[in-house]
Amino acid sequence: DDVEARNVELARQLEEAQTRASMQKDVDAAALQSQVAQAEADRHKQQQLFESSMAEKESAAGRLEKDKGKLQKEVDGLKRKMEEALTREANTVTQLQGTIDSLEGDVKSLSGKLQEALAKEEQAESNAA
Repeated sequence: DDVEARNVELARQLEEAQTRASMQKDVDAAALQSQVAQAEADRHKQQQLFESSMAEKESAAGRLEKDKGKLQKEVDGLKRKMEEALTREANTVTQLQGTIDSLEGDVKSLSGKLQEALAKEEQAESNAA
């Protein structure tokens, strides 16, 4: 009974840990997806502004060059933000994989301990008989 109760508790703890890891992964992925979508929308908006500026009269060429420089800086900033967001996502995935690997190791360890406990219990019953 003690072993079974312990196994049930260990299984519950494992399930909770897996659920937490899954929920955190979902939260992180949603946050990153939102950041990437916002960066893409910003980039698209800046691209539209750039194209609109290029359509102006030839006499506005000096102003267009100035706008182009600003837009390029903003696009570069957005690209940097996207790369940073992707890096954060990759780091999160790596951390989550580490958590999963750790949990798998815990499960293997707990399984081994359970098997040892069952073997000892069977040996004790065998010796008692």
